[in-house]
Amino acid sequence: MDIFAELDVMQDRIFADDWSAFANHYASLCSTYNAGAASLIRNIDLSPYRDAISSSFALALSEAPKQPCAAIYLEYDLDNGWDSTFFICPQYHPLEAKDDDWACYFEHSIDAASQDDFASIYAQTDHFCNTNEATAITLYLIARTTEVINTVIHDHELPSVHICIGFHDQDPIHRLR
Repeated sequence: MDIFAELDVMQDRIFADDWSAFANHYASLCSTYNAGAASLIRNIDLSPYRDAISSSFALALSEAPKQPCAAIYLEYDLDNGWDSTFFICPQYHPLEAKDDDWACYFEHSIDAASQDDFASIYAQTDHFCNTNEATAITLYLIARTTEVINTVIHDHELPSVHICIGFHDQDPIHRLR
């Protein structure tokens, strides 16, 4: 299983906007390769993480009008405690442009939350998808992270900016809005 091809498919699933099917697909995929890991990931209480992300996102939304802002981008680091940061970016390119360098140039950054449980599970894999099992686990962790930010953005009144998410060095970055 190729993680990058799977990330492209994940973007299509995000665009489909069927979050129940999204969650079920990645839970099922993970269960196929490691039912124990799938159960562990599914049962993690993400409420504290969601609350912390929501608070940081609200701060990003309050900072966005103070500078040029075409996109708000959440980046999280698989290898460093799932630490995450919101970036307020003055530029944005659509997915079709195949150029996500815009996310490297930002006006402001806001530290968000960490997700230690996800980081711990990820650390027990082969550290980036050399096996189908590790790929399935990683995809489920990414999917759960994406679900959290999707929930958070629907809890806020949004300006007309693009909302994106990706792990550090992900290319292409996922577009949520």
